[in-house]
Amino acid sequence: MLHTPTRTTKTAEERLQEILDVAQNLFAQKGYDATSVQDIIDAVGIAKGTFYHYFRSKSDLLDAVVDRMVEQGRAVIRTVVEDPRLDALTKFRQVFFQANSWKLQHQGFLMELLRVMYRPENAILRDRLRSVSIEVMVPLLASVVRQGVEEGVFDTEEPEEVVAIVLHIGQALSDTTAKALLSGERHEEVARRASHTARVYEQSIERVLGAAPGSLDLRLQEMFEQWLKTSKV
Repeated sequence: MLHTPTRTTKTAEERLQEILDVAQNLFAQKGYDATSVQDIIDAVGIAKGTFYHYFRSKSDLLDAVVDRMVEQGRAVIRTVVEDPRLDALTKFRQVFFQANSWKLQHQGFLMELLRVMYRPENAILRDRLRSVSIEVMVPLLASVVRQGVEEGVFDTEEPEEVVAIVLHIGQALSDTTAKALLSGERHEEVARRASHTARVYEQSIERVLGAAPGSLDLRLQEMFEQWLKTSKV
């Protein structure tokens, strides 16, 4: 007796996540421009109509991939922030360490995202991602700052506003490094400038938070060197 192979029926959410997974991998491997909607459809094994049921366009799909990655990043950071065993300084350091580790895990896609984001026509996408990132991070880091105030290691009366300033400074640092990477400059020169800027950034964070000099020890210089060493532009 012949048996007909059983076809697996996926839920709408499972299908959505599959499309996002495939798109993220293809964008990282081939590049956003070189990846067509048809490439994604073929790799997932769905009909064109199914794709357009979920997404209006490739740019709409990119937005969804980015949104999901922001949520994944938030989940990683929340684990640190909500850990009752950690003091505020340790939490603050771990947020940076864990965020950097997560970025390195997704480096291929993030480098391609940088290429897309820093095109002149994508200024709106860039601003949107920045705004979303700050909205996500402020409540999480503000709770750490409040804990630090209670523990006497931070000195500020406005945790949310202070964290927003810290994040804006961080985005300026990221902009400088990203543009240097995408410009094709030698990594040695990029690393030299990033190293200097990282030290200034760390000192600025300590002053804004009212923390003792050298108390944060975020190892930003080490993070940037690790990123530059493994990046491929």
